Amino acid sequence: MAKSSGYLSPSWDAIYEAVLRVSLDIKKKRKEFEAIIALARGGWVPGRLLSDFLRVKRTLSLQITSYKDQEKAENIRLLDQDFKTDARSVLLVDDVSDTGGSLMFARDFLEKLGIEEIGSATLYIKPWTSFVPDFFYQSVTDWVVFPWEFAEFMAPNVRRFAELSRSIGLSPSISSLLEELIDHDDDD
Repeated sequence: MAKSSGYLSPSWDAIYEAVLRVSLDIKKKRKEFEAIIALARGGWVPGRLLSDFLRVKRTLSLQITSYKDQEKAENIRLLDQDFKTDARSVLLVDDVSDTGGSLMFARDFLEKLGIEEIGSATLYIKPWTSFVPDFFYQSVTDWVVFPWEFAEFMAPNVRRFAELSRSIGLSPSISSLLEELIDHDDDD
């Protein structure tokens, strides 16, 4: 796991280990869920992996927004106004519980839908979070840059911070391709 400059960039192996440990914790506590609801977009990959490891075939996505680039937005909003489910027992999944606001918002929304049991899981939590999920892998203080979001993370920073890609463990060739992609976007 690459770590420096206040950033944590877990490898795919580290992600698999984190999800497997969360899965084992859920199994040891004999928890079973009818569906997994992944918060879009950060919870998609952990939710998908958890669905495999826990053998939960029903997966749903709930889209909430609370960030603009890497800054917290003023308010949390539900973008998926038509979300519905008849599942009575769900596992709410996200990648990290930073402030905890998105997870609390989602849990409250799901409770209003009448879901009887709502478990929660993330890979990481921050020590200052106001929402500690039922299941999580590790507490960290660094900004976590997941392998599935490096383009999102790097795009606003690639020109300002040339060394940033090295600090999160990207190879020079990946960084170069990302810069080329951004240059191509600027031409459009």
